[in-house]
Amino acid sequence: MASMADDYENLQIIVNEVTTKAGSRQKALSRHEIIKAIQGLISDGYAQPYVLSPHPPHATPAAFDPERVDDLYYYLTPAGKKILTEHTKRIVSG
Repeated sequence: MASMADDYENLQIIVNEVTTKAGSRQKALSRHEIIKAIQGLISDGYAQPYVLSPHPPHATPAAFDPERVDDLYYYLTPAGKKILTEHTKRIVSG
């Protein structure tokens, strides 16, 4: 969630961030597992896929399409940002 919290991110950026942050701390997640996680976030209302354009409107909400995962950009919804903030606070406060 953190990788798409402050900007529209494409799948490759998300995959890179997730695998980098996971490092050696846990089993590496596959691209397929990351796509499934993104799809779950979208289904739960925590993320939204978008099509970006250099022309207005620059970001247009789109439906999740497994055939187009590399063409879409992903961004957290307000509900997703709230959940991420609450989770971060719990981690920090221990």
